[in-house]
Amino acid sequence: MSTETDSDPWKDAEPEMLRLGKFLASFYKESDRGAILMAGSVLDEVLSSMLQAFFIDTPESKKLVNDFNAPLGTFSSRILAAYAMGLIEQQEYIEVEAIRKIRNLFGHCWDGVDFETPKVKGQIDKLPFEDQEPRNRLNHTVANLMGDWLWRERLVRNEQRSFKEWSHKGGFGRKLPNN
Repeated sequence: MSTETDSDPWKDAEPEMLRLGKFLASFYKESDRGAILMAGSVLDEVLSSMLQAFFIDTPESKKLVNDFNAPLGTFSSRILAAYAMGLIEQQEYIEVEAIRKIRNLFGHCWDGVDFETPKVKGQIDKLPFEDQEPRNRLNHTVANLMGDWLWRERLVRNEQRSFKEWSHKGGFGRKLPNN
């Protein structure tokens, strides 16, 4: 006798797949403005988690990303940091920068902006899936980035930084205190 739980295709799904599925189900229903604002917000959140997974696990590391006026507290700074540290690839950097710029255009203009607006179209043209309509290009790009980055966070955690003991300390006559 089969129960509903036995036939649940998501029963053994990885948490990343569940999160991606939940995001995409909501994302695809959004208006153009809602979709780009949501994409920017969620990609920003995933970058934040990825950076924190890479940093040494200390309160200071968390402050870099989450504190008021944190140096890595903006979408832009997180993109740059993740790219500079090799956590995202060059093509991903290009795509997420275009998404960030589109998000800003939609977010700072309440009227008269859509996927055919020249500045928006210029950024859409940086996304892959050239044979698709602008909204579909965005949808596919965001889905791919989310899928890759949700898994990447787990991989990055395996390369988390740790404290090092550096040689040649006190080499200029400086006496170090005994610990």
